[in-house]
Amino acid sequence: MMTMDKASRKSRGQWVAPGGLCAVLLAGALAGVATGCGKKSASNNVTPSTPATQAVNAAAAPAAQPDLDAITRQLRRWIVRNQRPPRDFEDFAATANFPIPPPPEGKRYAINSQMHVILVNR
Repeated sequence: MMTMDKASRKSRGQWVAPGGLCAVLLAGALAGVATGCGKKSASNNVTPSTPATQAVNAAAAPAAQPDLDAITRQLRRWIVRNQRPPRDFEDFAATANFPIPPPPEGKRYAINSQMHVILVNR
C-alpha cells in the first residue's frame, strides 16, 4: 500500500492547509454581515397607513386583476393534498380552504391543461 506525503497531496490539489476552509468560510460570513448592516437612509421611510386609508384606497382603486399565480400555487397544493387533479375550477374552489377573489366582470376562472388557473370569458 502506498502512502502520500503532504507535498505530493498538495501538488495534486487534494490537501488543504489546516484552517484554510475555516478562513474561507469566515471571510464569506464577514462579507455577508458587512453588506447587511448599516443605517438605512431617510428616503426609505414610509408613513404607515391606517386601516381607514386602506379601505378608502381599496374603494377608489379600479377592479384589479386577481393574482392568478397565487391561485395556481394553491391549486397545485390542492392536487398534492388530494392526490388527483380537480374535475373543474368549481371542484377546486369548493374545498380550497383559500380565499379566492371574485373574477373580473364578464370573466370566470378555469384550469387549463397545464394545471394553471386562467381567466376566460363567460
